[in-house]
Amino acid sequence: MAGRATNPQIARLLAAQEQGLWDLAATMASDVVFVREHRSPPSLFFDAIERRALDLGFVVSSTSMADDHGFESLDVVVKSFALNLRGEKGDEKGLSALLDAFASKKGRRALAAFDEGCEEVGLAGDLYRLARAYLSAKEGDSEAKRIRAFFNGTEASRGDDGSPIGALNVRTAKRTLADLSRLVRALDKRGLLLIARRAALLTELPPAQRESAYTVLRELVDNADGPRGTVATRIYVSGADELFEGRRALGENAPLATRTLDEAPPATRAFPLPHSALVHLEAPEPEGDSAPRKPEEVEARGERALCSIIRASAGVPPTDQLDRLTVGYERIDESLDALFMHSENAGSVFSLLSGDYGTGKTHLLLHVTARALAEKRPVLRLSVERLDTDLGNPQRHLRRLIESAVLPGSAMPSPSDRLESWRRTDSGARKLTRALEAVADSESDAAPAAKRALRAEEEGVRALEICMGGFDLETKPGSAGYRQDAYSRLLLWLELLERMDGTAGPVVLIDEAENLYRGGTSRPERRTALRSLAFYCGGALPRACVIFAVTPETLGMLRDEADDMLNDISEQRTVLPWEDVTMLRRRLLKSRPIEVAKLGKDDLGELATRIKQLHRTARGAHKDPDWDRWLERAITGRPSPREVVRAVVTRLESLWWTGSPPG
Repeated sequence: MAGRATNPQIARLLAAQEQGLWDLAATMASDVVFVREHRSPPSLFFDAIERRALDLGFVVSSTSMADDHGFESLDVVVKSFALNLRGEKGDEKGLSALLDAFASKKGRRALAAFDEGCEEVGLAGDLYRLARAYLSAKEGDSEAKRIRAFFNGTEASRGDDGSPIGALNVRTAKRTLADLSRLVRALDKRGLLLIARRAALLTELPPAQRESAYTVLRELVDNADGPRGTVATRIYVSGADELFEGRRALGENAPLATRTLDEAPPATRAFPLPHSALVHLEAPEPEGDSAPRKPEEVEARGERALCSIIRASAGVPPTDQLDRLTVGYERIDESLDALFMHSENAGSVFSLLSGDYGTGKTHLLLHVTARALAEKRPVLRLSVERLDTDLGNPQRHLRRLIESAVLPGSAMPSPSDRLESWRRTDSGARKLTRALEAVADSESDAAPAAKRALRAEEEGVRALEICMGGFDLETKPGSAGYRQDAYSRLLLWLELLERMDGTAGPVVLIDEAENLYRGGTSRPERRTALRSLAFYCGGALPRACVIFAVTPETLGMLRDEADDMLNDISEQRTVLPWEDVTMLRRRLLKSRPIEVAKLGKDDLGELATRIKQLHRTARGAHKDPDWDRWLERAITGRPSPREVVRAVVTRLESLWWTGSPPG
């Protein structure tokens, strides 16, 4: 159909998207939706959805991709979003305007209400300190300048406690985006709606930049609502046909294509679903009654299940209720049992996990995380993501390694959360000091870091946080001394967790190694990355179980290059004894990978049934007399788990939203 999308089409799309916003606000989940404009003017949809989002209590922001940057410069995109934040229908934009509105609404209780909100959503760090200083100030001009300086990438002097405040940059962009979503909730708003328009310009970027931008988009999809990701947030990425079809389109990035370019039944174009990963502004007119459905509130009893349904709609595994969707892992569980047992008797154990896109590798890593936490093992995740281009520099990636780590406990706290809780009482603070003193007096590799932490403790709480979190190392060069300092602080964390909380040996998950071979990554950068991997995978971490997740193709390339590059590293005078290159070489070349095997028909059928039960918890029961026959067709040929899950979710969501399955 040519020309403008008709009002009934837009009405149906708006109703579905509004329901999606209701869902995200209730569940604190997040998602990314790609909008294919065809030949329809995007403002027809986006102007209306912005108005509805504001009416629902969302903060909205819209930006356009520019000719000279896209998502490969996420810090520039986040800055643009921050400058255009709107919480009301007036002309005032930006974070300062949101803070002014909150202060006006809360009056004398503004600061107390803000602290309560931040505690509830777990907001800390630079944005929290900047916003709190703004609310505390009698005159906001100077604090407003500091907020602008932060988003402009300039160090914003110091906080109220005298400690330095960082700035938005390429390494902190993802964390800043997550903090921004939490800040919005702390300001009594229901969620955050972000719109990136003119994304078809990404197709005009040079190949390396384009590949980087598409990889960043995929990471945003995968990490949208992870343990340290955004909350109650929807990101729209909108573009013309060339973004979705053609040689330079999204499809050239295979992982992103599996999440966005799904072959949804044509009927879902006419009747869009609330969490479709891809929506069309120009869709065929349906036959019969096409009146849009009215969005409805989410029942509290179904919120956790709905989080999993939202994740499944995006083609990524759930981060909650994982056991309800885990099937066919009996053999892998036996391997994990052996790894965990052997790690307690040796310096560390290492295993390769190999699987193609869509086979369930990410789901398996989440399963490993759940298993590890159940056995009181800290889980450290070190990814080679385009948003975190610092794998070869431990002094720079220590902070994100600590922030993204997950510890045993019902709230899955980070090490920084535990540090705060240890110091919350006088007895806990004294116990921490005694533990630091014991490590400092030992012959442990963590002793130098413990001595540094004791000196920081004397300077105050914030100084200790900076030391333990590696904040002071982020801008340091990659010399041997700073690398050793970073490694020592990580070893100190592991000793403290064992002494304070009785944790077992850590599980270290290394993922996304295929990004070492993405466009723009040079051989010297891979060599530097391998130097750090030699520490994490070479046996330096006591009682650790290290799992290196790769695609078969990436493993082949790593093995082809590893011998020469590791020889180069071993000859460097600055390589540390902890960076055991010989052990890494042996493990990469000799280890037999744990293969993520395809699920059989029985397991796929069981997985589909569990999704159906989960959907019933989230949305209620819906009749589907053709279910058995449809399921038999859906699992024939042993498709990937992702394909089955998305097909089931699409069918069930369509039954719930439109009253009939997709045609």
